[in-house]
Amino acid sequence: MLLEGNLDNLENLLKEFQYLHQNIVLETIPKNQELLKQFFELRENHRTENQKKSINLNIFNYFQPNETMHSKLLAMLLNPLGEHGQGNVFIHSFLNKLGIKYNSETDKWKVTAEIGRIDILIKSTSGHIIIIENKSNWAVDQDSQLYRYWYKEMYRPNLNKNKDPNYTLTATEKFQIIYLAPNLNKTPSEYSLKKCSLIDPENIDGLPEKLEDHHVKQWTFKDNIVVWLEEQLPLFNQNHRLREYLLQYIELWKTN
Repeated sequence: MLLEGNLDNLENLLKEFQYLHQNIVLETIPKNQELLKQFFELRENHRTENQKKSINLNIFNYFQPNETMHSKLLAMLLNPLGEHGQGNVFIHSFLNKLGIKYNSETDKWKVTAEIGRIDILIKSTSGHIIIIENKSNWAVDQDSQLYRYWYKEMYRPNLNKNKDPNYTLTATEKFQIIYLAPNLNKTPSEYSLKKCSLIDPENIDGLPEKLEDHHVKQWTFKDNIVVWLEEQLPLFNQNHRLREYLLQYIELWKTN
């Protein structure tokens, strides 16, 4: 009985081996061969495309921008007087993305970068204020950082216009803080949103305890900035220099 049982087991093992062998020969090997064929075709197509258009060449891979440089590059695009020479094209499309209400005929815009510790500050002649906190290189938030920017640039200048301390918090069509990170893995920290005693010792009791999450808009380079710039590309089909600049900056974030 023992011998007979062992023979039965051996026969089952042989059947399983034959099945596996047949599966490998008839299915797995051909599939792998097809995958290899597709891989080599894709590699050859990529090589040919690179030969024609140098698609592998991206200047940002050789001069990696730091946080300050990213701020200056974006501020240049947003500035109607920027070197791009396109006037309000970029700033208007950006404001539309944010849901900011403005007069395209009369509103004039001033855009600064890395002044007064604020990465990018956008102001208009009719009182719009947009603050962009750039975290492109994953910098750590500072204590009350966003709160301090809100207080200095939005709340304090408008204090005499409206006694409501939430004045600029509720007017999101005119006042916004953008927290711009590489992706959604980085979000505003609680301590950057909270009030601190050094802001206004005399009126601190009248100030909100913190900026609420929905008052600080979360944007990412990988999604929002890329989409915004991609939407501008059709405008510059004949402006090869600007188009190439935008394409390379887009690629930088798509591959990061």
